[in-house]
Amino acid sequence: MKKILIVDDDTSNLEILKEILELDGYETLTTTLGLQAIELAIRHIPDIILLDIMLPDMSGIDVCAKIRTNPLLNDCAIIMITGLGNRDIRLKA
Repeated sequence: MKKILIVDDDTSNLEILKEILELDGYETLTTTLGLQAIELAIRHIPDIILLDIMLPDMSGIDVCAKIRTNPLLNDCAIIMITGLGNRDIRLKA
């Protein structure tokens, strides 16, 4: 079973994504915090991380950079999620 880590500061978004993905047969992990996302990723080695840019404790961009330093997570795909209209931030992500 494919495992997906969902990281979003909006709990409504977390629940919607979790429900949709679990209906399609994915195992999901969720958190609203960047530091916890890093810990969960290392502990559970997800196949995909859906990562919001805006988090309360650190930016999703910083979370992504930290995850990319861990060789155990080299094969983990990261998809950045944002509602921001700022093109520079989207390109940086």
